[in-house]
Amino acid sequence: MKKAKHLKRKIPWPLAWLTQIAALAALGFVLAFSVYLGPVAYGITQWLLMPLAGLFSAYWVTMRGLSNYAAWIAPPVAMWFTHFMSYAYSPEMGPILLCAFVSIVGAAAGEVRIQQGRLRNGSKASEGSKNHGERSNPHL
Repeated sequence: MKKAKHLKRKIPWPLAWLTQIAALAALGFVLAFSVYLGPVAYGITQWLLMPLAGLFSAYWVTMRGLSNYAAWIAPPVAMWFTHFMSYAYSPEMGPILLCAFVSIVGAAAGEVRIQQGRLRNGSKASEGSKNHGERSNPHL
């Protein structure tokens, strides 16, 4: 039996982005109602679980081909939107900013992983790494 070279299942990035949005919206609605479990449970869900979900989902969609500049947007927006739709007021901004920051880290990690894979496979490096950080257009 032959082993597949690439075990990751390829799906198009628009479908991956929609999957990210739907999963984070569902998780956001569930976690928004954790306020009824008490302040400790609500704090854990808002300060830990949703940012971690943002980290992993941003990494996942970046690895599926979505730009890392767009991959981090859905987690904090889903966190704010689901809380607003559940209670008709905006949640605290601290957990949302943490979710945004951690999602940026996840998207950046996905982009770095893609670049490492390209270098390992012998593909050409990105324009910025070829020029060691210099701009490719000298007129800019």
